Amino acid sequence: MSKDEVVLVRMAVAAQLLAISVSRAYLLARRGQLPGAVRLSGTWRVNRRALEEWADKAAKEAGRDAAEAAAVVRPETETAAPVSEQLGAAEPSEVRLGPAAPTD
Repeated sequence: MSKDEVVLVRMAVAAQLLAISVSRAYLLARRGQLPGAVRLSGTWRVNRRALEEWADKAAKEAGRDAAEAAAVVRPETETAAPVSEQLGAAEPSEVRLGPAAPTD
């Protein structure tokens, strides 16, 4: 993911990254307590970078080890199935916004 690229994930993915229930993630978003959460055409999406930065900061404030925090926020996915398959999503779990990829 480039520095300029914005990756919006579905609420189910955000909940999974934070190890909370989807209903809790929606509640936090409605209360304005979930960083990076935006409502687009009636559907909630979460800016993944903002969510990860917030979780890292919260983990540091709670005194958790950085590696332990990273394991919660960014679990290893090399051998796992894509999140959309794990969650049975009918649509892509991420929406990438940013500079267009070169077509060369």
